[in-house]
Amino acid sequence: MTYQEFKEAVIRYAGENGIADYELYYSESESTSVEIYQEEVKGYSTENSSGVSFRCVINGKAGYASTENRTEEEAKSLVLRALNNAGSIESEEKAFIHEKGDRYAVLEDSGMSQPTGAELTDAALALQKELYQADSRVADGT
Repeated sequence: MTYQEFKEAVIRYAGENGIADYELYYSESESTSVEIYQEEVKGYSTENSSGVSFRCVINGKAGYASTENRTEEEAKSLVLRALNNAGSIESEEKAFIHEKGDRYAVLEDSGMSQPTGAELTDAALALQKELYQADSRVADGT
């Protein structure tokens, strides 16, 4: 299910449950790891993850839930979990959600591209070689 389809399902379930004040946001991240030992690549991994978070305000109490699964069933569950969580709040402090149209800060694109796996591996090997040459006390761990 695409994020757009998931978002529409969440909006529908929020409406069915009488939730008028809510926010839904999506986050995505990726990481790469290269492990070098004795001038050889010993490990290489990449990870991509994404998640959707839903926060609602019911009777001045905020409920929150998140998921990494974007299915119809999970859209319903996400709304119901947040609704139940709002009902569990004992604090007297009133929660709020910014009004529609409020703007959040936007991170500008730096224009930098992500290095490829080969570039990361080559850089890690070159760095290890440079460290070995910089000082005779640099040695491999055991």
